[in-house]
Formats: sequence, structure tokens, C-alpha cells
Amino acid sequence: MSRWRSAAAPSTAIITADGHARLKSELDELWRVRRPEVVRALADAAAEGDRSENAEYIYRKKQLGEIDRRVRYLTKRLQNLRVVDEPPTDPNAVYFGAWIRLESEDGAENEDDGSTGEAAETSTSRRPRKTARSTRSGR
Repeated sequence: MSRWRSAAAPSTAIITADGHARLKSELDELWRVRRPEVVRALADAAAEGDRSENAEYIYRKKQLGEIDRRVRYLTKRLQNLRVVDEPPTDPNAVYFGAWIRLESEDGAENEDDGSTGEAAETSTSRRPRKTARSTRSGR
């Protein structure tokens, strides 16, 4: 007996402007730098003769496939992403891309934390800041 579930509503993939720029630069580097290098090395390896016993040829073919898969993924992904670069109209809301400072109930401040999952050591000069008080009880 199967458990039927209705299809989930399509969600909007969102990303920060920094994240979007990193993905675009990775795509550009793969397409304009790494792929042409691998294609040249593949052509050189193919010119050496028997391809079935040519380890360099086999390696370069696999490497080219990996690059092409990543290029295809990044191209599709970048088309569907929505860049979030403005805070919401409610200044008290914690939103995607916000940096918050958590405080314990005794008033001691903890490290800043980004809702994008980035490390606390990253630059916060361009990021909006919010303060939230931890409401965690002794559960």
C-alpha cells in the first residue's frame, strides 16, 4: 500500500547578491578557463593513438563530463534564483540574508549568526543587522 502525497507547492529559490556573484563567477571560470584547458588536453591525449589504453584520454573525458555537468547545473540554477538584496518592509523581522545577534536570558551576547548559513567571521559591513532575544527555556 502506497502513501499518496499531493505535490508540494513550488518554492522560490532565493540567494544573496554575494552568493549569486560567486555562482556566476564559478560558471564563468568553468566555461572560459577550465573547460578549454581540458578540451586541449583531451585533444592532445586523443592524438597519441589507441584510446582504449590511453589513461590520459580516459581521465580527460571524465573530467570534461564533470565540468559539463556542473556548467549545466549552474546554468539551470542561476535561471531560477531570485536575488534578495533589500530588507523587508518590517524592520523587526528576521529575514533571509539578515545577521542577528543572539542574547541569552541572562543578557550575555553570543556570536552573530547569519541566516544564510555563512560563518560568523565573514564581513558584516554590508549586511543588515537585527537583534533578537533568545526565548529558549530549559527544555
